[in-house]
Amino acid sequence: KCAVCGKHADIHHETNLVGMGSNRKQHNHELSTFIALCREHHTERHTMTWTEFTTKYHVEAIKLSEETIRELRL
Repeated sequence: KCAVCGKHADIHHETNLVGMGSNRKQHNHELSTFIALCREHHTERHTMTWTEFTTKYHVEAIKLSEETIRELRL
């Protein structure tokens, strides 16, 4: 669920981004932080800095365990 509104969400990489054209399967996701965001808030996140977003919504990205990363098929 979206960390902001509770709607259905996707997992957003906040740090150590995969990047367009990168091989997602070879990326070390354990170095990333994540936040669950619905499409609306994911799009909004890309229109502002992380500081602006966290100040507005009072949310934080988190590290995921290796097991959780596997379960989410990241």
